Amino acid sequence: MAAAEAKMDHHRRFRTGPYHAHWTHLRQLIREADPAADADYRADTLLQPLTGAIFVQQRRNDGFTLDRIKGSISQLVRQVLGPSGL
Repeated sequence: MAAAEAKMDHHRRFRTGPYHAHWTHLRQLIREADPAADADYRADTLLQPLTGAIFVQQRRNDGFTLDRIKGSISQLVRQVLGPSGL
């Protein structure tokens, strides 16, 4: 995902290609879990920690382990979605 993102201009990056495919799927899951939620905003919020650029920064420069990243993302999802979860 990082390589594909790096080749896209800023305006296209989030509404086309790999990011948009993930966003569309996640938005649908959020709508199913909580129809009253702002699924568009939540999908963006949940995907931001997964963007290629931040992942590369965390792994290469900040020294984050994969377990740390996965654990933190899982915790974020649980906190955002609440008890209904996905």
